[in-house]
Amino acid sequence: MVIASLAAGLAGCGEQSLPPATLAAQSYLNALAEGNYSNACALIDGRTRRRVARSLGRRVSCPGVFRRCLPDKAQVPQHDQSQLLFADVQVERHGNRAVAAVSGTAVATAIRQVTLAKEGRQWRLTSYGQGLRGCPAGRRRERRSARARASARTRGSSRSGA
Repeated sequence: MVIASLAAGLAGCGEQSLPPATLAAQSYLNALAEGNYSNACALIDGRTRRRVARSLGRRVSCPGVFRRCLPDKAQVPQHDQSQLLFADVQVERHGNRAVAAVSGTAVATAIRQVTLAKEGRQWRLTSYGQGLRGCPAGRRRERRSARARASARTRGSSRSGA
């Protein structure tokens, strides 16, 4: 078991010297913080992208998942680079698999933890992030059902009052 930790502020000064799993997790956070969801998606393995798209019940692009699921406060308009300076990435590696706990920025707080696997010579993310679990299945349905209940109450009260 190997454990690596990084403050992202140091990453700019020698990013290539980071352990590869840590670099993959850090690159993912950076891409999300920059709003570059296509680059973030390129770091996720295809099987994970397909599984999440299937869970949405319709065709949604990988960048669309982030637009839908990443909290508004974590999305950074106009590519605010300042939040990249304080992310903390702690990677615990077990052979060809790793878990990265992330914190310290709005994006990292939203993501919380990602899993990775080594594919050939590269590390790929095998999850979008623990903080995004459950997003595809429920948010819009919950809103619709709340609206439907409110609408039904309104219709019911207007019928009884007539």
